[in-house]
Amino acid sequence: LDLSTYFFMKERNKGPYELIALIMHNGTAQSGHYVAYTKIGDQWYLCNDGSITLVPEKTMGQIARDGFADSRK
Repeated sequence: LDLSTYFFMKERNKGPYELIALIMHNGTAQSGHYVAYTKIGDQWYLCNDGSITLVPEKTMGQIARDGFADSRK
């Protein structure tokens, strides 16, 4: 993940970086639900309230592309 175009002090902030966590909100500004995705080693996990589940690499690619995972597919 190359964020160098967004850095103010480019000489101090060298990339690229590896994405290891992602927080997503579903709902409105007044109400909704947060979930977190975290990468441990080569595996991604979904942390949703009291449960932690393995997320397939294909699903993480979909989230990166579309911003969400469609559970209907």
